[in-house]
Amino acid sequence: MNIRDVIVEKVLKLLLENIESIIFDNCIKNLNTNGISIDDLTLLDTYGLNSVILSKRGNYVTLTNFVVKERNGGYGTRFMNDLTRVADENGWVLVLTPDDTFGASSVSRLKKFYKRFGFQENKGRNADFCTRESMIRRPMR
Repeated sequence: MNIRDVIVEKVLKLLLENIESIIFDNCIKNLNTNGISIDDLTLLDTYGLNSVILSKRGNYVTLTNFVVKERNGGYGTRFMNDLTRVADENGWVLVLTPDDTFGASSVSRLKKFYKRFGFQENKGRNADFCTRESMIRRPMR
C-alpha cells in the first residue's frame, strides 16, 4: 500500500465517522420525555447493537436494554463515547443500573465498563436521590 492509498483510507475513515456522528446526534437529540428506542437499523448496525433504549425525565437520561451484538469488538465503547459526548453537550445526567439479564457475564464487569466513561455508583457521597438507578454520570464540561 502506497502513501496515497493510506491517506485516502484515513480521509474516508474520518468522513464515515463524521457521518455516523451526525446520524447519532440527530437521533439522540430528538430524545423527549417519552423516551426513544433506537430502532434505526443503520444506527444499530453502525454501533453493532442489538438494542438500546433511552428515556428522559428533566435532564436525566436513563439507559436501558443496551445490548451489543458482539463483545470485545469496541462497539459498546464507541456508542458510549458518542452518548457521553452528546450528554455533556446538552447538560444531561446519564443514569443506569447494570444487570446481566441480556447475557452480560457479570454485573461487576459492567460496572467496570461504565466507570471508564465517568459513571459512579449512586451511593454515599455520590448519591443522587432524584433517581433509583445504581450508577450515575453527571455532565463534564
